[in-house]
Amino acid sequence: MARQTATLSGALEHSVDFAREAWREAWAPLALQALGVAMVYLSFQAPLGFGPAVLMFLTGLVMSLAACPPAWGALYRLALGVDLGEIGPGGLQWGETETRLTMVWGMFLLLLAVIWFPLSAAAALAFYLFRDAGGVYLGLFGKVQIGFLAALGIMVAGGFGWSWLLLRLSLASAATVVEGKVMMFDAWSLTAGRSLKIGLAWLILHLPTVGSWGLALLLTLIEAKASGTVKALPLPEAIGTALVIGAVSGFMQTPLAIGAFGYFHRPRPAEAASPLRFAEGL
Repeated sequence: MARQTATLSGALEHSVDFAREAWREAWAPLALQALGVAMVYLSFQAPLGFGPAVLMFLTGLVMSLAACPPAWGALYRLALGVDLGEIGPGGLQWGETETRLTMVWGMFLLLLAVIWFPLSAAAALAFYLFRDAGGVYLGLFGKVQIGFLAALGIMVAGGFGWSWLLLRLSLASAATVVEGKVMMFDAWSLTAGRSLKIGLAWLILHLPTVGSWGLALLLTLIEAKASGTVKALPLPEAIGTALVIGAVSGFMQTPLAIGAFGYFHRPRPAEAASPLRFAEGL
């Protein structure tokens, strides 16, 4: 199916507009996700004992992961205008759509293992085979072992290949919601000729997340410089930073990304009768 001509600026504008709707209609799973991420960060940075830190980490991890399928299901319903019934209170629900989305992400994890385990083994083998091949001088890096460069080259090439594969499959979740069945490699054609735009939009929309983590790193460095050692942040600073990171992750990153994927999934106006359509007026 031919897809609508989409622009990078259109994707960014639509994502911002969609985020406002997401805050109104699906605030509950986004809040749970934000709180879970905040707890995970806080477990590492707050001055807690080992036991409380582990408990907080596990609680936050389970909470953030459990909130993902309801958040995705609610947001994709809103973004795609698919007649799958009303979303739950505040966006909390679990039905067939959420189960299918969980299966899609399970398939992504399986694909990750299938690709990266052999790549890691190949990199380790290259390092071993060239362990006695000497080294080369690389300016500021000094002498670098050829075995290390060979292993690094394999991992970097794998990273580029993996990124390209993710971009080509980036609309799998949107297609799964629309089609009412698990779509993985079937969604390959939806990104034909638009992978670069999708990748650029994804990178730009992740700038808030990069900024929040940059703030956390800056505070850690300031505290380390003041105390002369790297240690946990004071509790008020740790809580404040955790809330910022959680809010950005839950209330910004998730709706912005799904808004962009929904935008790129739109068909042409002439295909309005197709089941792959946005709600009227979007």
